[in-house]
Amino acid sequence: MVAVVAEGLQEIVRKLVSAIRLRARLGQKSENLVLRLRQALGNTDATAFALNRIAETETGLAAGIDDWLRGRERESSATAEAVTSLLSRASTPMLVEAIAPLLLDSLDASVPAAQHSNSPLAGHLRRICGRIQALAAELKLQPVGIVGQVVEFNPAA
Repeated sequence: MVAVVAEGLQEIVRKLVSAIRLRARLGQKSENLVLRLRQALGNTDATAFALNRIAETETGLAAGIDDWLRGRERESSATAEAVTSLLSRASTPMLVEAIAPLLLDSLDASVPAAQHSNSPLAGHLRRICGRIQALAAELKLQPVGIVGQVVEFNPAA
């Protein structure tokens, strides 16, 4: 009976780890999934080990997600806050126009990187593409339509 329960929990743990890994790849944290993993494992150290393993095996994760998986918290300094403030005011149309082509290039590069996932360069490329896509998301940029296609003007976008 105990073996059946333990076997069932292993499958649940595997699915929870897969879900956390997927969310991490998407740049999303899920405290709820981590809580469920902790409940399934019944041990905080085992949970930390599983999350650390995800961080070690996944390349290209956003820095905040990597820190979250490893249980690290970055402290904000006065200098970092000042730079963030300056950069937030520097968000000009020129910056958006410069980032938009990078976003398209990173989306194009993501396909070959996925096809050659064993290559060390593919990991670096995925990380660079992830950072470009995160920057584009901060600027609220997202591709609409297909490159070269005329799309309808949407003033809300």
